[in-house]
Amino acid sequence: MIRQAINLTENDRQALAILMISAELEDISVYHLQDALLVSRGTVLTDIKKIQKSAQENGLVFKYSRQAGYRFYGDERRIRQLVQKSILALLCQPATKALMVNLLNQFSDDFHLRVMTDIRQFLESHRLTVVPSRLEETIYFLAFVIIRSSSHPIVLTDKEIGMLEPLIIKQKVGELVNCFPTIIEPKAETSYFSMVLMGMIQAKVREYGTEFLYDCSYEICRKVEHLTGIEFKAFTSVVDHIYAHLVPAYFRILGKFTIQNVLIEQIQKQYNHLFQLTQYSLRTLEDLLGEKLPESEVGYFTILFGGEIANLTERPEDKRYRALVVCPSGMSSSLIMRSELATLFPMIDFIEAKSFFELDLIPLDDYDLIFSSVALVTQKPLYIIPPILSMVDKVELLRKVQRELLLPSVVVPSVTDILATILPYVTLKEGVTQEKIKKLVTKKMMKQLKKKGDESPMLSELLTPDKIRFNHETPAPTWQEAIRLAGAPLVENDAIEPRYLDAMIQKVLDFGPFIHLGFGIALPHARPEDGVKNLAMSLLKFSEPVYLLDDEKHPIRIFICLAAVDNDTHLRALSSLTKILTDKTAVQRLLEAETTEEIVTLIQEGEE
Repeated sequence: MIRQAINLTENDRQALAILMISAELEDISVYHLQDALLVSRGTVLTDIKKIQKSAQENGLVFKYSRQAGYRFYGDERRIRQLVQKSILALLCQPATKALMVNLLNQFSDDFHLRVMTDIRQFLESHRLTVVPSRLEETIYFLAFVIIRSSSHPIVLTDKEIGMLEPLIIKQKVGELVNCFPTIIEPKAETSYFSMVLMGMIQAKVREYGTEFLYDCSYEICRKVEHLTGIEFKAFTSVVDHIYAHLVPAYFRILGKFTIQNVLIEQIQKQYNHLFQLTQYSLRTLEDLLGEKLPESEVGYFTILFGGEIANLTERPEDKRYRALVVCPSGMSSSLIMRSELATLFPMIDFIEAKSFFELDLIPLDDYDLIFSSVALVTQKPLYIIPPILSMVDKVELLRKVQRELLLPSVVVPSVTDILATILPYVTLKEGVTQEKIKKLVTKKMMKQLKKKGDESPMLSELLTPDKIRFNHETPAPTWQEAIRLAGAPLVENDAIEPRYLDAMIQKVLDFGPFIHLGFGIALPHARPEDGVKNLAMSLLKFSEPVYLLDDEKHPIRIFICLAAVDNDTHLRALSSLTKILTDKTAVQRLLEAETTEEIVTLIQEGEE
């Protein structure tokens, strides 16, 4: 048994119970769980009900019999998915990890150590690099998989086997599987092990067998460019970066593995507009997988693209600092922190985000300071921050870094500094304390900062009635003339210079029909420096289709011209447009609209 006198949370108890039951090392009863978890019978029965509910939600049957005790029945992959989630829940503290080790060692003496040694030797001998923060998770998970595979073999689809067969790693994993003779279906488990490792591996080069994922990365990056109206200057580098993360993401989703610590609620709240645009762009990956992506994975790529967009900002060439971003939770949280910090400190170069475990491998000369979510022992200046910064956090961090590193052009006095300057010259009313004033001023400042952050205009504020027009010419004009006509309201309103019209046409000539978003809707745009004066949009709807580049494969009925002044102010409006594009009914209404009022109403409904 895994009996040990520690205080377990409800989640800890249920996760441990799931591992005990799924391992099937003995027939588990209520008594066994009482003894192992050191809780009352009533508590165990309550936990059992919640585990049963969780099993049902995952399409599994969870029941008790006198012959076998509590057992999970159903799709083996879903049972293993439940095991993986339980392991993730228990990795947060040493005490619960020790309980998992004790449980694994019931299978055979020092089983956990042997699995860990074999996996590490395998990775090292084949020079395979697993994301360090996920290596421990992989070891525990594969250890439990090995135990289950002695009596519950995995079944993969022909499609999955076909995808895994060409991988270089598939040809190597067989020797790892052969280290464990208890596995009854080594061929199937070799494929499954390959999927597990590919879902946690760092893909820095195009491995034979994943070229299709590089092509997918390319298409996703192009879609992000087209939807955001942003042009990545180092496009190939961006594709390489996205590919490096898309490869493990693809195999995670394929294997139904859960990603940890993406902080999805905060991402959706603080990066809502970019989240919507990224989600739409990732449809290429969804089509490849044949299923909808989990929101956690969408959030992961939202942060990746947020970082790439932040990197486009022109940075002053004064004193340059190099900062390392570290988080013990792993790459996901580090990427979130890096994206936040890159926007906050454009005068700092943020080198690739690292996990806590890689810090000792980085030469001290490679960086000047560290931002971390936990305290570290380091010779460099250290700033401890949460993975996602609130407005209060940002103000305080700006002030602290400015004071300690004397960064140029960043002077943000704290509320304490402001009050220290004012209070000697005023008399406080009875009952009013300095602390109360500090709270009120802080609340007011944060409200103003939040208001400033929400100043990006909505789609309805840009596509006003005077910017929406219809064209009933027969035959329809050329595609070049169509773009000029669509952008005419922006010239008339002095939002763009006439040369911006030529720039939008030239982009299509240079890069092809990339502005076609699908459904006969196109988004012509160019760079801000091509003649943009103010952020603006216009819409022109044709009765007859206009063929982009005179190609019948690209019939356009609606041209929506975008004039952006920077890389992010327009994202709020474009996220609303994306919501329309993801709603078949809304798209149909837009295509059938015959009046300005119909289009304005449709846009406003999408924003409610």
